[in-house]
Amino acid sequence: AITDYVQTANQEIAANAEEILARMRSFEERMQEVRGGVQKIQHGADAFLGEIRAEAGVSEGEVTFGQSAPLSGSAASLGTATRDGIMLAFAEVNAAGGVGGRKLTLQTEDDAYVPERTLDMSARMVRSGSVFGLIGSVGTPTSKLAELVARGGGIPFIGPVTGAAFLRDPKFHHVLNIRASYQQEVNALVKWMAGTVRAKRPALLFQLVAHLGGQRFASLYS
Repeated sequence: AITDYVQTANQEIAANAEEILARMRSFEERMQEVRGGVQKIQHGADAFLGEIRAEAGVSEGEVTFGQSAPLSGSAASLGTATRDGIMLAFAEVNAAGGVGGRKLTLQTEDDAYVPERTLDMSARMVRSGSVFGLIGSVGTPTSKLAELVARGGGIPFIGPVTGAAFLRDPKFHHVLNIRASYQQEVNALVKWMAGTVRAKRPALLFQLVAHLGGQRFASLYS
């Protein structure tokens, strides 16, 4: 009887030991899966951070934006004021610590309000990989070409100084408008004249601008 008892006890011990070993093997397998998952996450994080560091116009300490604007010629005052305004805004952000610890910088090229120069300068900045986005383009014909460059380069196009309707296309997710559109301005003027002023004989002026032989002409009609 004692022999049978010992034999039964040994069998139970062996069975329990096998169950424990099975559980240990299962636990180890799950740990391997966890380790593999952690490694995948780490690799993914490293790749993502690498992409951030490799982003055009982004370095460890700076984010650089490019601007093609008229710093000379008939529209120089508008181009210069736009550049100075952006630099002041960047200085305020930088004084508060920048964006994600990075300072904002601006690279401006003088296009003299000549669309062909805008195209050339914008394309050169984007191809060089020195800018994160294009900002502060001045005028409709120049903005039209600069937006095409930004779209082709897959970079943001921010704050063009124009109310042109084509830049309000909902499909243009890369465009960030700051100023009102021409239509919004006209609506506000009409509302003001009809509601606040109650004008009985309002007039509307249109500015037509053409480039002929390098000269800029403007006409007003009422």
